[in-house]
Amino acid sequence: MGTVHRLVTEEQRKRELLSRIPDNQLGCRLRHKWPVLRPGRKNPIPKNMRVLAQRDGCARIQETCEICGKIRWKLTGQHGIFLRSAPWHYIQPKDWEVLRRDWGVTRQDLAAEAYERVFGSWIGDFIEIELNKMEAEEREKMRQEMHREALQSS
Repeated sequence: MGTVHRLVTEEQRKRELLSRIPDNQLGCRLRHKWPVLRPGRKNPIPKNMRVLAQRDGCARIQETCEICGKIRWKLTGQHGIFLRSAPWHYIQPKDWEVLRRDWGVTRQDLAAEAYERVFGSWIGDFIEIELNKMEAEEREKMRQEMHREALQSS
């Protein structure tokens, strides 16, 4: 019995944490809109991407998410050689809602929250309208049936 209570509390805590995340951050936690490189174009470097020279001959490639403003960057090797193994580093926007790993919020939780925000009220309204239509149709059928019975008995 205590385990069930803890699970409910855990779920309530997740819902509360997820409710604090602004809409633009929620969508970005599932997939950021990082710049897309387009080789062969007149200007192949997108506007939300910068390349900054470093003193040691390396370059810092910096990208900004168009939606939430989060920045990611990585260093190249000397002379701008792209190092696939170099890690990305992230700079959060000032209003970024930090979710610690030990809070147990998963990508599935984030996706469920996003779908709930987008479709939750809309689907609820749709279902209510459809149920009302069905009830009205049933009432009309009952009225017609009662009318038929009344005509047959007279």
